[in-house]
Amino acid sequence: MPETPDRPHRTGLPIIDLIIGLSAIIISVASLWVALRADSTQERLLQASVWPYVEYFSSDATGNGDKRLAFVLRNAGVGPAIVRTFAVEYNGHPYSRLRQLLAACCQLSANRHHPGILSSTVYDSVIMAHDDMPFIEVLPGKTDPHDYASVGAARFHVGIQICYCSVLGDCWFFDSKRDEQPNAVRKCPPVKVPYLT
Repeated sequence: MPETPDRPHRTGLPIIDLIIGLSAIIISVASLWVALRADSTQERLLQASVWPYVEYFSSDATGNGDKRLAFVLRNAGVGPAIVRTFAVEYNGHPYSRLRQLLAACCQLSANRHHPGILSSTVYDSVIMAHDDMPFIEVLPGKTDPHDYASVGAARFHVGIQICYCSVLGDCWFFDSKRDEQPNAVRKCPPVKVPYLT
């Protein structure tokens, strides 16, 4: 004798059977909704755990109180910042080289070597969480006092544009002269004049 397939047990009362069926559907939909919410929450937690936050500032002293001019990028976030584009400007005009910038801001000769003024590459670098990256440093002991004073007077008119991404590919753009904080972007826009040191 062939076996009959198991059928759901019925109460014999159509209304109760309908209520039980609807309850099962509602519970399934609610479970799916909770699972989707949990997945979204996990994704946001992952993004937050690798979130970089780049700030820009200039200073005239080291943490020890020693004299030194520096133009600094700081990653105040919790994850590394992968720099995709970087530009430096003085009074709204971008410059690709340190010597051009020094000539424009401080009347320092672009043809003369300045051993006490150092510049670092920022483009395509990684700023680790809680790290500082000085991209221009002026050392007082190796710089003419007049040149040192000129750079110090000009530092408040120097701005940056930077676009950086997290390890997950989320990106932010920051223009220090126009924005108070970095703005999320879908991808990093190119800069007209990248700063190359």
